[in-house]
Amino acid sequence: MIRPRSEARRKAVHLSSLASLATQFILLGAALATVDPCSASVKKNGSAANSGDKVSAVIRAGPFEDSSNKKNYISPPLSGEYAYHAILAASAEGNSIEQTQKTPNDAACILSTYSACDYPNSTNTGVPSGISLTKLTTNDDCLVVSVDNTIIDGMHITGCIDVEANNVTIQNSHVTATAQIWWAIKYGSSKPNVTGLRILHVKIDSIPGKGPAAEGGYAYGISSQGTGSLEVGYSDISGFKDGINIAHGLVHNNWIHDLSKYTGAHTQGIYLWKAPAGATLVIKHNTITDLVQNSTAAIFMKEGLGIHDVTIEDNWLAGGSFTLYGGGADAKNIRVFNNKFSTEIAPKGGQFGAISYWSTKNSGNSWSGNIWANGPKAGRTVTPAY
Repeated sequence: MIRPRSEARRKAVHLSSLASLATQFILLGAALATVDPCSASVKKNGSAANSGDKVSAVIRAGPFEDSSNKKNYISPPLSGEYAYHAILAASAEGNSIEQTQKTPNDAACILSTYSACDYPNSTNTGVPSGISLTKLTTNDDCLVVSVDNTIIDGMHITGCIDVEANNVTIQNSHVTATAQIWWAIKYGSSKPNVTGLRILHVKIDSIPGKGPAAEGGYAYGISSQGTGSLEVGYSDISGFKDGINIAHGLVHNNWIHDLSKYTGAHTQGIYLWKAPAGATLVIKHNTITDLVQNSTAAIFMKEGLGIHDVTIEDNWLAGGSFTLYGGGADAKNIRVFNNKFSTEIAPKGGQFGAISYWSTKNSGNSWSGNIWANGPKAGRTVTPAY
């Protein structure tokens, strides 16, 4: 269903020339009120954790400040998605965190078995089990979201979504790009200052051979085209040249795989743009593999953009020409630590190696705790060639 976040603000999304939606929505003057046709069993964001969620934690952190009453309180034990966000919040406030998590057998984590060592795959990303989806086809056009605080929940949209509003959430849904559409979700294209988009528990894919690029390929799973922050979590992304294009925000617990193969495509699991001054990007605990011809990288920071303030932590990375491109001579405050580089696609991690365009001479750059997950060097440190 599509609904405003606040019942007091029952304004709606702008649906761009979608006559097929007449049975699902009724126009009320200039506003669009949702007629709820959904029989979906939907979960509230932050509901009970999935068994495959990254964090299995005991939080003994505090005090946290409750903004509603300005009183401090101690968080109870948490797990799953709740725990993940609580840990980030506590870390930002300088509180101590104690985590307990299983020790994986990294050598067993290849292809479909990443969850065996607690990394994202098909079992713990995408639409949670038990949720029924309401289908919507946009007929080669985009569902345009133009009202702040809109929530898209429990839907399977074939076409694309264009987010041009603040604090929009897309959750527990499936988005399939089709026909002459370059992306599944684009954000901030006509209104580059919108911010706060969250994409959680979403499967994002395409119809092979039907896209606008050569051989029917598709370019972007999620394309952030403005300056706003973006969170992508617990999502299953495949079938595009680039899984996610992003400048700042949070990318966590996703499975990015099986990128689109077509002539001229240089594929990247995550492609980073330069963030606005003062903004940061965290890429944490994702499985990102790039297994196509002419692939570029699992994570790509292009030299010459002045990329800054990026943290890449605890990801499972494989493939590409080089698995990770480090941004080159003008990248600053890039922290890469505790990642696992896999040889499942190429003996060197990527075709030519694990890391390129990396410099420790740049202000704030740091590299530590990154190891080979498997292969003849399993458990040994991955050392960049400077």
